[in-house]
Formats: sequence, structure tokens, C-alpha cells
Amino acid sequence: DEIAWFNIASQLKSPDFETYLKLLEESIKDFNRAGITAVHDAGLGLEGMPETVYTAYQALNAQGKLSLRVFLSLLPETFEAMKPEPLREMGDERLKLGGVKLFIDGSIQAETAALLRPYARHPDKKGKLVMDVADFEALVAKYHAAGHHLSIHGNGDAAIEAIITALEKAQENHPQPDNRHMLIHSQMAHRSHLKRMRKLGVIPSFFCMHVQNWGDRHRDLFIGPERASRIDPAGEAEAMGLPFTLHVDTPVLPIQILASIQTTVTRETRNGDILGPDQGTTPYGAVAAYTSVAALCSRSESERGTLSVGKLADMTLLSQDITMIEPKEIANTSIRLTIVGGDIVYRNDTPVDDP
Repeated sequence: DEIAWFNIASQLKSPDFETYLKLLEESIKDFNRAGITAVHDAGLGLEGMPETVYTAYQALNAQGKLSLRVFLSLLPETFEAMKPEPLREMGDERLKLGGVKLFIDGSIQAETAALLRPYARHPDKKGKLVMDVADFEALVAKYHAAGHHLSIHGNGDAAIEAIITALEKAQENHPQPDNRHMLIHSQMAHRSHLKRMRKLGVIPSFFCMHVQNWGDRHRDLFIGPERASRIDPAGEAEAMGLPFTLHVDTPVLPIQILASIQTTVTRETRNGDILGPDQGTTPYGAVAAYTSVAALCSRSESERGTLSVGKLADMTLLSQDITMIEPKEIANTSIRLTIVGGDIVYRNDTPVDDP
């Protein structure tokens, strides 16, 4: 799936800069409409044109049109070309350039995620790592030792094992306090993996919308009921005190933050089944994953993530308190206001019924 997309993308004609700038501005407005005030753009260079993308972000920022705080993670080749400073990301409070994005496997639904046990319908197929283990560990060690933030894509349990092992070795050989590396997706993480992440200070980012979108297929086709019941184990992470974030992996899925929160709590699939109810979180835990914990990942907790005196005035006003309603109603909540730095960047004036 990923390789096929890269091959297609490499053949597409790139838009001119002004067109790209307009498209980026419209995309940012889409995020504002969804109540988003800040994002991790996790893979600058993934679809080519890294300089164009970064220059477009800079242009919007200079024009006062960057109505979203952006933390950019770079593919290694792009990172080496742009050479951002370690820990102290280049940029300002709206646009920060820092961190490295690595990939080690594919996805469960394409059967390219690297598993410890075979796929349910293909007993001879486990998927595979997309990099040699030694090369991967060397990359992790290089950036960790230099103090750079790492965001590493890993879906299958074999991939997650490789990532955590590489981070353990890097930390043992080059101790870095409070590194806050991220393990993106962490879909098939075992309980032992979560414990090791907690010890290392690694923050998993779960893709819990997989439960709603592909959960039935994971159970019935790809990995069977046992493994499918614990994909995206956010409930277990919450219970053991492991900070985690959530994402919807746009453009893989639309910007469905409230649906993501609902699914993280309910674990309801597209067919209406409950997949691994013990892996559901509290509503507060799911909200924190998109707010206070998310701010930790870009070392921005002193500036945003919670509402308190002295922080940047970033906030989202909802039509109802989603921590106090029936979880199955969370996705029916509407965004009323999105505020970034004290400025209203989205307003929804559609009347709502009183509760």
C-alpha cells in the first residue's frame, strides 16, 4: 500500500507554488473547522517537495494566515538537508521544524505490518520490516544521541518490538533524560511493550479509529478475534499510567476528532460490535490524549494543552460537555468556536438545541 502510493506520487505533476499555498491554506481551515489548534505534520518529505511545503508554511505564517500551530517531523533525507537544531526546534510558536520520522513496517489491512505470528488467513505470511534491523538501530541511535525527537511508525507487534529494542539500546548507550519519542500507531502493542514504553518515557500514539473503520475486518480476516480485541490498547495504557495520544492519520481518514474520541471510549466497530471492551478509555483520558498529552510530545506543555494563566489562548468550544454525556453521543457534538492565540479562527453560528 505505502510503496504503491509512493510509486504513484512520484509520477504526479507537482502543483505550482501559488496553487500549493492556496491548497495548504484551505487544508488548515479544514482543521480549524474540526476544532484543531495544533498538529504534528509527521513526515515532511514523504510525498516529495519538502522545501516547497516548508516554504509554504513559512509564507502563510509571515502573512498571518497560519491559523494552526504546526510541529514538523522530517524524513531522514529531508532532515539531513535542513539540519534543524536538536531539542530546541527551529521556528516560532506557530511553526516549529524539528524531529525525525522513521518507518519500520506497513499496515495491518494491507498485510504489510510486521507481525510476530502469521496473518489469520495466510499462515505463511507475517509481513516484514522495511529496513534492515542493524541499519534501523543505527539510525535510531544517531538521532537519539544527538538529542533529536523521534516519531516512529509501527503497526505490527514485530515492528513494535524492533522499535522499542532500538530505543532501549540507544538510551543505554547514549542516555537522554526525558526524550519523549513517539511510537506512531502502536496498534498491536503487547502489555509488555507498554510497560517498556513507560520505563523509556516513550509516548504511544494510538490510531483507535481502526476499531471503527477496520475492526471487523481485522477480527474476521487479518489477525483473528484474539489479537483484534486488543488493537490500539489505549485502555490498558490508561490503566497503567502510560501517557498516550490519539490521531486519525489524515489523509488516511478525514479529520474526525470527536468520532475518534468516541471510538476510543466505546470500541464500537462499523458493524456495531464492541471490539475489546476492556481497551476502552474514560472520556477524560481520550480528551487528554488530544490536548494535554499531545502538548507533551512537542515539549509545549508550558504553553498549551491545558487552560491556565500564562499559556497561549488556544481552545475549542464544543456544543456539549463530552465527558458528561453518553459516550455513543460524543460524535454528534458540534464545534462552536476554535480559538488560536486568542483569535477566533472558526465560528459555527448554527443554532443548537438546549440540552
